[in-house]
Amino acid sequence: MRHQDDILARASKLKRDHDTSATSRTKVRAILNGGLPAIQALLGSHVTDENLPWPNLMLSGLTRLAQKIGNRPDVRVDPPNDTDNELPRKRAERRERIVEAYDLADRLELQLPQVGRWLPGYGFAVWTIGSRLSPEGLAYPHAELRDPYDCYPSAWGVDQQPDELAIWRRITPAEAKRLYPEYASMIDTRTNPRSTGGAAILGGQGRWANTA
Repeated sequence: MRHQDDILARASKLKRDHDTSATSRTKVRAILNGGLPAIQALLGSHVTDENLPWPNLMLSGLTRLAQKIGNRPDVRVDPPNDTDNELPRKRAERRERIVEAYDLADRLELQLPQVGRWLPGYGFAVWTIGSRLSPEGLAYPHAELRDPYDCYPSAWGVDQQPDELAIWRRITPAEAKRLYPEYASMIDTRTNPRSTGGAAILGGQGRWANTA
């Protein structure tokens, strides 16, 4: 297991590796969100007419794409085909029901349309896998969709699957101390209330949230 300092150092490097695309990311996010910021990202800050057709057409196309891929996939677990025993088939059906229950609990049918809106701009989607407790106190896996704007993957490689991913988000010092009470004194020392015009952040650079 990596030491926390090593994880933070690696996450910082991944974010720095993407610094050259920071402007493009901001522009992509504005276009995907639509409205006046989308028009200005496409045509310049001097444009203010929200009735121009291009952003509206793009938003319509994104919505249609989201509708096409927004359905939950059918879960299929194939039993072994080298036996006529009913037990493997019943086990496969049980696994299907379990996975479908996970998808329903995560409201996957609401997450996938958002993926459809993000894919044309960012080219990838990110889920972080954690756990939650059922009413009976049993742990089950939980998938949370993350905004690609704040995600910094490592090299994609030939298989187009990064080995590492850093997720950064800005939080208030109060939230940081609630999440990490053992670092409360360090947070108080490194907080700079003037760095964001009144919205204090940790260390002036945000905080690495998770990896996947």
